[in-house]
Amino acid sequence: MAWLTRTYMSCLYGFSLEFCNHLERHSLPPVEPIVGPCEHERLPQYVAGYSRGRRPLSSLKFRFTAALGACYFGKFDIAERLLTKIANNAEYFPRSPIIEELKYNVHFWCRAVYLHAVLRTDREHVPQLLHDWEAFTVNALKLTKYWKPTPFPCDG
Repeated sequence: MAWLTRTYMSCLYGFSLEFCNHLERHSLPPVEPIVGPCEHERLPQYVAGYSRGRRPLSSLKFRFTAALGACYFGKFDIAERLLTKIANNAEYFPRSPIIEELKYNVHFWCRAVYLHAVLRTDREHVPQLLHDWEAFTVNALKLTKYWKPTPFPCDG
């Protein structure tokens, strides 16, 4: 039975290695030039998602994404205004003290409320928060091998 387990595991490893190689050759090159919000927003699939007759800012997810882009460029006033609608929307987030657990919550509106609180109280920490979120996402997606951390324009 042990030989069967070893054979099965080596097949899985071989498939995994083949899959990783395929990703490196075919999937990563098209996204490699996306190094900031402007490049992301130019992608056809990004724009197409908001062309169904809805104004982009009517989507709370779009507001959060736009606020992240504004923060990236150091436009914190714009980001705060974009996030106010999310932070004040009791349907998505109950009014309660902002706690550290919201920082990495899986729901975007929780992260939006967290970012809104940081924008209102401690803007100096916004660039570090963006870097923390970037590193967290890269680690969660197991893409550390491919990641090249770069400074953001808001880093000053």
